[in-house]
Amino acid sequence: MRELALPGEPAGVFAALLQLAVGLVLGFAGLRLAESVAGLAGFFGGAVLGFLLGTAIGGPVAGLVAALVLGILLAVLAHFALRLLAAILAGGLAATIALGFGLAGWIVILLAIVVGLIGLIGHRVVLIVATSAAGASAAAGAIVFLLARSGVDLGKEELAYLVIALALAAAGIGVQARRARRG
Repeated sequence: MRELALPGEPAGVFAALLQLAVGLVLGFAGLRLAESVAGLAGFFGGAVLGFLLGTAIGGPVAGLVAALVLGILLAVLAHFALRLLAAILAGGLAATIALGFGLAGWIVILLAIVVGLIGLIGHRVVLIVATSAAGASAAAGAIVFLLARSGVDLGKEELAYLVIALALAAAGIGVQARRARRG
């Protein structure tokens, strides 16, 4: 029995299978999933809020109109929230790398701002890479766990995890980028 757990290693076989499924969906359809979920969550959240406020102020018809208006407004805001998330991810990654190289504080801040702005413009690329990497990490942890649990000798499990995660991340980036180009 190992003492150290791999990143994303699940607690049991069922959890590993669930983690594998979620990781593959996130890794290969993360951008589409993020955009869909954010838009739907924004719309439904705005619709509920609008209905409650509109009904309280002007009755059922006003509630339905306010639900539609606030639903659409928050769905649009959710799209911009994804852009902001991508900018924060890109800027944070740039700052982390710059700090790792021991660069001066003002350079770290400048890099974070510049790369964050690039991430704001190229938000779809950032989200594709982030969701592919996250999904690949989850799926690789589950695969290594399931293989080790079934008795397959992986040698160095950390290396197997890394190779599987990198392969899945590259495949996920390719699939998502191809889908994003198509529209």
